[in-house]
Amino acid sequence: ETIAPKLSRRQLVVDVTSTKQEICAVADLLDLNGADFIGGHPLFGSQKSGLDASSTVATNGAVFCLTPTSKSSQMSVKRFRRWLEGLGLKPVEASPAAHDKVLARTSHLVQLIAVSLGASIADQNISDNELKLHGPAFKQLARLMESPPEMWLDLFNQNKEELQEAIQDLVKNLNLAAAELSSEAKDELSKMFEKASSISKSSS
Repeated sequence: ETIAPKLSRRQLVVDVTSTKQEICAVADLLDLNGADFIGGHPLFGSQKSGLDASSTVATNGAVFCLTPTSKSSQMSVKRFRRWLEGLGLKPVEASPAAHDKVLARTSHLVQLIAVSLGASIADQNISDNELKLHGPAFKQLARLMESPPEMWLDLFNQNKEELQEAIQDLVKNLNLAAAELSSEAKDELSKMFEKASSISKSSS
């Protein structure tokens, strides 16, 4: 809203926020004076924030999501894709709604799982020496436990409907897993492993 009056034809505005529906809806309503807008989300980074942390971020081959809007000309999208590819990035297009639905599950929920797990372990009063008893999977989640809450709380609020639905789906599967563990048959649990494996292969 602040920069819209200062824009002009042949200019391109791309945001880099982690949720897309809200900002894309605003861009669609604004008069951009002939400029183009493309929603954008670079899917790389670390649990740290600030410019000092940016030098350690590996970008080669990383995904950059584009969410074109009614203010995105095909020419601008094509040129921006080409520019991203020149930087060694992999552009992937999605609608703002599809982006927020998927990211609620592949990013926002993952962060919330890490924080919830860390908080539950902290409640057990496990010693620092005992906490050394972990494998590489926990180490990846532990990295996310260090993320700054200020950024994530805003993201959770911006995408709360999709995140709440994702939480409910996860709780349903966890309850199913708990029920399976108490029985002799493990058919449903095996099916969950198969589904998870297919998602892992598709995402690589």
